[in-house]
Amino acid sequence: MATPISVDKELFVPFLINSVMFDRTLGVAEVKDHLEGLDTQELSIGEVKQLPENTESGPTLIFGVNGQYLVRVVLVDSPLTDRVAPAIHPILTGPAADKLGTVKAQALVSLHPNEGEPTREDRLAQALLHARVSNHLSRLAGVVAIHNVQDSTTVAPRLYSDALSDSVYPVLMAPVWLAPDSSGDTFTGYTYGLHQLGHPELQATGISGDPTEAYLKLMNLANYVIGGATLKEGDTFSFSQGATPSTVEAGAWVISDKVPALIIEARSLI
Repeated sequence: MATPISVDKELFVPFLINSVMFDRTLGVAEVKDHLEGLDTQELSIGEVKQLPENTESGPTLIFGVNGQYLVRVVLVDSPLTDRVAPAIHPILTGPAADKLGTVKAQALVSLHPNEGEPTREDRLAQALLHARVSNHLSRLAGVVAIHNVQDSTTVAPRLYSDALSDSVYPVLMAPVWLAPDSSGDTFTGYTYGLHQLGHPELQATGISGDPTEAYLKLMNLANYVIGGATLKEGDTFSFSQGATPSTVEAGAWVISDKVPALIIEARSLI
């Protein structure tokens, strides 16, 4: 049974974009050969065609994925823009953070969703295929990191690949961030990307105690949601048997008040 989206679909970006970043320039034939003919249980790529040259962008390759979605890969020979620097995640970017200054080229991977009324399952399938194509490109020599434009997060290639293999989906499409509160004594934890999958973001403020525990619990809850669960205002849950239940409240996302968020009680995360 299809799970309906629980956010305004006007919040959805027109298409998903990742930047796979390299410390060397990329040849069109090299990338085309790497993509063409791939046929696994999870990812099947059809004929790869090169579009006519466009002076406003780099060489562009276009192909179908799993017979359902259209993917474009634009090859750009340029260093990073300023917007990538703030996307360094203290955990997910990891050692790649020290290498971002070496980036010389990017493969911009965009997936164009099908038309029609979206469901949660549709959004997840699209995001997963997008991640699989990005991960496949990251196997080319010289990869530095993968930057997800939708969730504004840069991830080290090994962590990205492991998350895909282990189905730790928040790393790929809705990572958890922690930020100090104004007092400096507590912090806010939030997801970044669930609304693109059709579900409100998750958020908790005034968290004290071990940030690692809070991070992991929010990651687990986000993965539970991405896997098909739906949380809504008034729901109660607990992370372990016998723990005091936490009540979910509706609120606004810390990044943008235009995006709905579900507020998790901070005490449940420590």
